[in-house]
Amino acid sequence: MELAVQALVLACLLAVFFPGVFLRGEVLIPGDILFQIPPWSHYAPAGWQRPANPLLSDALTAFIPYYAECADALRQGEWPLWNPTQM
Repeated sequence: MELAVQALVLACLLAVFFPGVFLRGEVLIPGDILFQIPPWSHYAPAGWQRPANPLLSDALTAFIPYYAECADALRQGEWPLWNPTQM
């Protein structure tokens, strides 16, 4: 019971600090990395120099494409066992 209460308190705190993730379905990724490449480079804010942490690019270049491929396969009623765009 104590673990459930702690989990509930943690979930409530996270919802307060990250409402976009819980209420609007936003994703926490280093999106400023996209400002380095077209077509997003045209939308970089004025004075933008470089990403805050360019080492976090794997979320954009690997994880999100894999998640999208899995979601597409599941929507088509298939198991996401193979990515046809690899190899």
